[in-house]
Amino acid sequence: MKDIMQAQRRELVRKFVPIEQIKAISKSPDISHIDGEILEQLVSLAKVNIKLRKNANGNSSSIESIKGNIIAKSEDRISLLDFSFVPINFTEFVQAVSNTYKQRRVQFYENLKRNKRTSIA
Repeated sequence: MKDIMQAQRRELVRKFVPIEQIKAISKSPDISHIDGEILEQLVSLAKVNIKLRKNANGNSSSIESIKGNIIAKSEDRISLLDFSFVPINFTEFVQAVSNTYKQRRVQFYENLKRNKRTSIA
């Protein structure tokens, strides 16, 4: 029973805590070996991140939240490119699809510019 609870806690952390914050707290990106007080801190952080996401989706205005040391609008940080992203409602899913498209478009044009420079030189 204890192993099941630990696995559920680790999954909660994996889904709702950015990898940068996991590294900062546990000194390792791998959460499979984390246990005890560090895991409890990460679970608490996951709960805070869940509340921030729910609040951001509940309000029509953009709420600023802290992600690592960078303050970002919560609508801008969600993306399908983030393997740990799990949408909590359809609106968040649509926002993630939109952000993914924007990121891919920017990446495409940056690569296009880079290739033009190298072909000219």
